[in-house]
Amino acid sequence: MTGLPLLEVALQRVLRGTRSVLGQIACRIEPGEVVGLLGPNGAGKSTFLRSLCGLLPFEGKVLVQGKTINSLRGRERAGLIAYVPQEHDVAWPISAADLVALGRDARRTSRGAKLSSEDQRAVVQAMERMDVARLASRPVDTLSGGEKARVLIARALAQETPLLLADEPAAGLDPLHQVNLMKTFRSLADDGRAVVLSMHDLGLAARRCTRLILLNKGEVVADGLPEVVLRPDVIAQVYGVSAHIATVEGGLVVQVLEPTSTR
Repeated sequence: MTGLPLLEVALQRVLRGTRSVLGQIACRIEPGEVVGLLGPNGAGKSTFLRSLCGLLPFEGKVLVQGKTINSLRGRERAGLIAYVPQEHDVAWPISAADLVALGRDARRTSRGAKLSSEDQRAVVQAMERMDVARLASRPVDTLSGGEKARVLIARALAQETPLLLADEPAAGLDPLHQVNLMKTFRSLADDGRAVVLSMHDLGLAARRCTRLILLNKGEVVADGLPEVVLRPDVIAQVYGVSAHIATVEGGLVVQVLEPTSTR
């Protein structure tokens, strides 16, 4: 045991060109956490996730297992972090199974090398977890939006990294697959990994995440357990809506009600 957090973040600002789009954010993510990143449109959720991957320039530090993200080469980075972007575009008619298998590239001996038995196990398991095994031979560009989203999540699962970052992975999924997705994330956390995902469904976040980070205008408004972060006054202030919150067996229930004039 090193005592190091899986992810340590101390951002001063994140840049797009010369413009600062995200302010100071400091947090530590430990193994076993499923962290929901919340906030209204434009709050900075996608920018934050992309900076954690080293895809955007930033001032400050991002450490993954004690290693500076910008010091990692591509294969080493891909062995530590899997990233699911918000966009689901696939530019060529690759089969679903072959697309998921791309998640194993960082672990293969050379580019284009044949999949090992361990690679094949990881691909099959990831596709089964995301309920896309039956789509294995289908070209991805023939799939529905929700099916394509699940295939891309399966690709990230196949990487088998200690840290998984996902930008609105539940968007476009039906309720059953949303719940199963969050259960899959919890199972990864139970195995000692960590997941950070952006999301808009407050109810899903309340019941399925171990921790929530609420962003607004590029800054952290609240960080903690769901019952601490999702309070009616905080929701009204950040989202401009009233909400009914109840505690039931299995966690919180959050129901958004009406717009308010608080925001």
